[in-house]
Amino acid sequence: DARTALRWARALRANVIPDNDSRVGAEGLLDEAYSVLIDAGNQVYLKTHSPALLRETFEAAEENRAESLEKLLPTSSDWRAHLPSPQYWDKLSELIAQQRRTVRLNSALSSERLARLRSELSEMEATAKAKVSTPVGNVLDRVRKNLPAGASLLSFRLGDGASWLWALDHDELQLYRLPPKATLLTEIRSFQDSIRDNDTHRIGKTGRRLYADLFGSLETSFERSSQWFISADEPLFAVPMAALVVEVNKDGPVYLTQRKTLQVLPGAQLFNSPALGSLANKRFVAAGDG
Repeated sequence: DARTALRWARALRANVIPDNDSRVGAEGLLDEAYSVLIDAGNQVYLKTHSPALLRETFEAAEENRAESLEKLLPTSSDWRAHLPSPQYWDKLSELIAQQRRTVRLNSALSSERLARLRSELSEMEATAKAKVSTPVGNVLDRVRKNLPAGASLLSFRLGDGASWLWALDHDELQLYRLPPKATLLTEIRSFQDSIRDNDTHRIGKTGRRLYADLFGSLETSFERSSQWFISADEPLFAVPMAALVVEVNKDGPVYLTQRKTLQVLPGAQLFNSPALGSLANKRFVAAGDG
């Protein structure tokens, strides 16, 4: 059921009306479909240890992260702004209504009608120079191909019932269950407060606890990696990863930046992938008072 829902979600995402309210609202709903697949798939994986299932949930998480980021970026050149109106949107409404009837009746009788509507929409989209979606299912291979020697990619997804960490290097892909989102958010706020107050003792305590919950379960092979690429979920972008505390010794906290070279990514799907076009190729600089 989750896989079926995700197939419909992918089709829906491609057809969202190109205005900000529609895009933001759609991404929230689509994220729920991805969450169901990821949570259910990971729960089953912990019992079966199926490599194919683990790959499926990792790919889904990263696909959703990259597609959501690109869809939420406002672009005046969005191809959908050049579609013939209202013909396209009337045709799209007709397709969605037909899809609903097909799902509700669980029947293939309308397949010819659906195919015709999709063909007509595709012709209009081609005229508007539609962007071809990134192929699903190739992120894992691309990351492995481009990972530097001695490096690992760590991909996070924070959830209400449980959070997840996928750890990937040239040899293996592992899954770790982390505390729920609410627990991690509380720890993140405490860590941020201790840094803001420049309280070394509290930094050691809160930074160590958060490090343990995010990275403490990693197997030795990933701990030994000299470089970590971190594909962060939204709440983790506010975390000063370099200042997380690996351990506290007689000289005080030992910070993660003393042990690892860190790079936080907007998603593994953008890992060294110029084929993704303008989003991956644009440069962005943010400057602020830390």
